Amino acid sequence: MNRNPEIRVSRMATLAAATLASLALAGTALAQDKKDAPKPAASTEGYSLYDISPFAGWNWFQFGQGKNASIHRFSNSFDFGVRVNENLHKYISLEEGFQEGFNGLRLQPLGSNQYSSFKNSNSLVYGAGVWNFTPRGSKYRPFILAGPGYIWYRPANTPINGIAPKTDGRTALVYGVGLIVNSTPKWGVRFDLRGMRSGTPSMNIALQPGAAGSYYLPNHENHESSLGASVGLVIRAKYIDTTPKVEPPPVVPVTVTAPGAVAKPVITGTKNVCASTDLRLAVASPQSGVTYAWKAGSQSATGTGFSPSTTDAGSKSVTVTATGDTSATTQVNGPFRKGTRVYVSNTNSAYKYQWTVNGQPGSTTSEQLLPEGASTVSVTVTTSGSATSDASFSVDALTKPTIQFSVSPSTVAYGATVPLAARATGSACTDPVTIRYSGQGVSGSTFDSKALTFDMSNRLKLQSKTVPITATATDSKNQTATATSNVTVTLQPVATHQDILFPARGSRINNVAKRYLLEQIAPQAKADPQAKVILVGHKEASEKLPKNLDEVRTSNAAAVLTAGAGTAGKGVCANLDLSQVQIKSVGTDQAAEKKPLFGDASVKELAGQAVKQGTKGAEDRRVEVWFVPSGAEVPAGLNGLKTAVASKGCPK
Repeated sequence: MNRNPEIRVSRMATLAAATLASLALAGTALAQDKKDAPKPAASTEGYSLYDISPFAGWNWFQFGQGKNASIHRFSNSFDFGVRVNENLHKYISLEEGFQEGFNGLRLQPLGSNQYSSFKNSNSLVYGAGVWNFTPRGSKYRPFILAGPGYIWYRPANTPINGIAPKTDGRTALVYGVGLIVNSTPKWGVRFDLRGMRSGTPSMNIALQPGAAGSYYLPNHENHESSLGASVGLVIRAKYIDTTPKVEPPPVVPVTVTAPGAVAKPVITGTKNVCASTDLRLAVASPQSGVTYAWKAGSQSATGTGFSPSTTDAGSKSVTVTATGDTSATTQVNGPFRKGTRVYVSNTNSAYKYQWTVNGQPGSTTSEQLLPEGASTVSVTVTTSGSATSDASFSVDALTKPTIQFSVSPSTVAYGATVPLAARATGSACTDPVTIRYSGQGVSGSTFDSKALTFDMSNRLKLQSKTVPITATATDSKNQTATATSNVTVTLQPVATHQDILFPARGSRINNVAKRYLLEQIAPQAKADPQAKVILVGHKEASEKLPKNLDEVRTSNAAAVLTAGAGTAGKGVCANLDLSQVQIKSVGTDQAAEKKPLFGDASVKELAGQAVKQGTKGAEDRRVEVWFVPSGAEVPAGLNGLKTAVASKGCPK
């Protein structure tokens, strides 16, 4: 069938009018938005008064119509259009829209179960009330809507059974659900699921069935229903920014105190020392945060002090380098508002920063953003630097001490003590010098001869020992020097004493006494020509006669010692020189110590000659026999001595 010009013009005019109306409305809103609205904030904390949304989608006709769609059908097809929303309330909006679809018309000839297809389009305009489930400033806005509309069904100008179809309009109900996503203050995206219900159009097609094969379009008490899904771009016009307007906090410049430079170190300590002395150098008043590096020859160390080696004598040099950070802290007076920015106005590229806010560490840059309640604010500025100083010192060589030592007197009698007095000298580097003595008998600085041992069982000869004593001088550097001197200790011989005994009123030398005189005294005297034998005669107080009994006893004892050569007699006697024998008689004087010599079973005596121990007065009837070796002193009390005279013969 032929295209109807009137239908085409009417359709195009209607489409153009709806499109122009929508664009005019959108243009007005955009112009108003551009003219009056403030620049949108970076956030979406706000809303747009007008949302303009061009869209495209798909439209299913006869959705849910059942038998109502058995004679005719509108095919499913895409659609497009534009929607405009006025966000008049927090949750309520008004929406107007225009939609253009291309749903072809399909008619079933009478008596046939096949459909014939004809071109058809439709245009829908509507107005609806919208209920949004979230406020208009929300990013996500799900909604429902419903409202009246009017739809034009426009068949193509193709005659149907000789009848030219015409555009036919019907009122409609528009309803649906959707979701708007407000991505930015200017743009968004929209998703819709829409339903439309309208009356069935006649479009100048027969309303009653005719002959077999004819077309008809029943429209009384019937309706058309469609379901559409679409997605659209949302142009957010006249955006209202609801972000609270807060006065920007102030920016506070801070002029900081520049930190001082690293000070040139001052070296303290002794500059002239002795070798091997503990030399301690130090930095006077070291700076906090500064490290010190020392170098002296091949030695190096770190710290505020340094002890270079002083082993080798000579002139030395030392260098110390100070390296580190120096700081200065500047206080900033508060209180401050939250968000206040303080910054260093006289910044320097060499500075390092540390802010402190209310006692807590903060930013390490040249500025600090302050929190609520900031009142105590300071900034510490730190910079790095270095400085070097040199010093020299000398090391004096060490010399060993000298010592002079001799023992005086060099010969002493046994039992004597000798003070030891060595003389030692050091040097300025080694004083003081201490002296220590070593050797047998040395204790501290005294030699004691009693520490020596002699043969005390034989005191008949002179004994002597020579002892080396060493004096060791030690200086403060533990250097030593030694000297040795000898001391001779002598042990002088001593006189021995034994009493030979006599029977009462007897003067004969019995065998016990004779054996002692001949076997002990005589050999000792022979061996020591300078020795003396002293004989002192005694008698008991009861021995009245003979009056010279003590003298006779002494003479007989002397004869036994001296009458052995060139004399008459029948006894056995020794032949000592008379000059070696001295005699004395003291009668009944018994003051001298008694040392009686009694016999034993091994000695046979003549009858009446034995003197038994325990016999009354036996110890008083005696002759003291003293042997005084050469060099020994004569015991005290032995005075008035006479040299023995020659005897007429050797007593039996």
